[in-house]
Amino acid sequence: MFSSLAKFIKRESKPLMIMFYAPWCGFCKSLKPEYASAAEELQNEAVLAAIDVNRPENAVVRTHYNITGFPTLLYYEQGELKFQYEGDNTKNAIINFMRNPQTPPVKIKEPEWSDVDNEVVHLTSSSFVPVIKEESSVLVMFYAPWCGHCKRMKPEYEKAAAVMKEEGIPGILAAVDATKEQSVASQYSIKGYPTVKYFAYGELKFDVNVREASQIVNFMKNPVEPPMPTPVEVSWSDEKTNVIHLNEENFKTFLKKKKHVIVMFYAPC
Repeated sequence: MFSSLAKFIKRESKPLMIMFYAPWCGFCKSLKPEYASAAEELQNEAVLAAIDVNRPENAVVRTHYNITGFPTLLYYEQGELKFQYEGDNTKNAIINFMRNPQTPPVKIKEPEWSDVDNEVVHLTSSSFVPVIKEESSVLVMFYAPWCGHCKRMKPEYEKAAAVMKEEGIPGILAAVDATKEQSVASQYSIKGYPTVKYFAYGELKFDVNVREASQIVNFMKNPVEPPMPTPVEVSWSDEKTNVIHLNEENFKTFLKKKKHVIVMFYAPC
């Protein structure tokens, strides 16, 4: 994929924007329809492309193009990277940029969350174990600074921590920057952000799906494991049947070997 993408960028003569995204990213999901509409309107003027860099086979692409946040939009002219798009995630904003690409204004860097004065306890790889071992009730929010869902949860988390201190509710609210403290994030298999886990005296008890201050406070008053989610439906391709399931790797080769084939194209609706 890396070599084909590089060739595509080099050969494309029209102005080109590439959206690097991950399927689980909330901002990516909201941008997709705007991006698609912009692509349709610009089809005779420019090319808007997209690539899912969350797929394992695209890991080298993610590394080479230094994709550390989602979505990342890069603008190219004649095979050369010109700008990283920093504008609004709307159809009109993207169209206006593609028709008049300019250097984005310098963004003021946000302070590190751990440097902001609040009641949240910020943990590192060295302090994580000592702190949670000593505490009977700890809620840990694993986050990434660029994550939109994390940014929305931060003030709620801070508010909850302040309420807990004011009302004398036992326990602490802690946070771990998973992009920095990768050893801790890896130990607890953090795949998405934010991920919230509950610990008691150093032992992981369960994951918690709370985002608002009132929910967090109520949970810490009575930290009970949430009910099990509804079981995920087994993928059709994982069921034992006589139907042969094809993918992009074996589709053409399989059809060439067979004289008669009926192919059902479907969506898991």
